Amino acid sequence: MKNQQDKFIAEIFDPAVSSWTDIEKSVVFIEHEEFGEKAFSGENLAKDFQNKQNIVVLLKSSDTKAVIGFTYAEPTSKKETAYIRDTVIQKDFRHKHLLGILMNCMEEELKKRGYKYMERKAAVANDYAKNISKHYQGRILEQSEPRYTPYLDGQQVFFRIKL
Repeated sequence: MKNQQDKFIAEIFDPAVSSWTDIEKSVVFIEHEEFGEKAFSGENLAKDFQNKQNIVVLLKSSDTKAVIGFTYAEPTSKKETAYIRDTVIQKDFRHKHLLGILMNCMEEELKKRGYKYMERKAAVANDYAKNISKHYQGRILEQSEPRYTPYLDGQQVFFRIKL
């Protein structure tokens, strides 16, 4: 019997090898499903996904190769630090321990590219901040108090994490 997590794979999206148009519909759907009117536009996502300095990881069904989630990171002005701009998994696939598959791939790629730290913000309302705090326990170098952000119309926590 196949393990639930074996049904999914994470892979680096390389714009030199793959086309944005092949994944655009799925990525934009997932982003809008999560954030509605506050979602990044298709144009912004296209620009970010095709930027060779950014690292994009796709979560796919190993059977159908359909994109069911993604995350991406970009360089910051801080030395050896990348910022996780967005992480989303399609609602039908949440709570299946798939975030680890996605983020493990991201962390491996960040290390390959010489990064030593990642930073991100996470929402409080959906327990994402709590889950990040728990998952990265012992590696969190900085964690802010929850702060209101108009973008999500809710509270977020900032994290700086050692890779």
